[in-house]
Amino acid sequence: MIEQLLKDATENPRLFMWRGPLDQQTISAWSASNQIQIPPDLQQLWIATGGGDIFESETILSPLANDPEYDIDVIDQHYWNSGVDAGLLIFHVGTWISAVRSEAPYYISMGTEKYGVVGEFDDLDSWYCATVRKEYAERYGLAGPI
Repeated sequence: MIEQLLKDATENPRLFMWRGPLDQQTISAWSASNQIQIPPDLQQLWIATGGGDIFESETILSPLANDPEYDIDVIDQHYWNSGVDAGLLIFHVGTWISAVRSEAPYYISMGTEKYGVVGEFDDLDSWYCATVRKEYAERYGLAGPI
């Protein structure tokens, strides 16, 4: 479910600055305490990487960051206060904003000013390939299909 993203990170480590892996129990405890259902592929990504910066301007937020810039709770509260639907869990900020919602398609991307939905995706790899990878693949010479 996150194969292309992790493949790109392995082949181009200078483009992916991960915060460090998280354990499943900690993610589950955070999810339960916040009454949030996290899709399995986003959990996989957090377990493998802990979130972090990718390419030059994109950030994958973390549920357990001790830095407000990466803290999903802090960033989500900011966007909810700015008018984003509080039912969305924003997990990515950068050129656009990306979130998880409770109904399929689970992943969405939104504009940064009016927060309108600009893309919908069934899984995290589809989101990554159609958004971040599509934006940066040619610039950084990523191998394989976009």
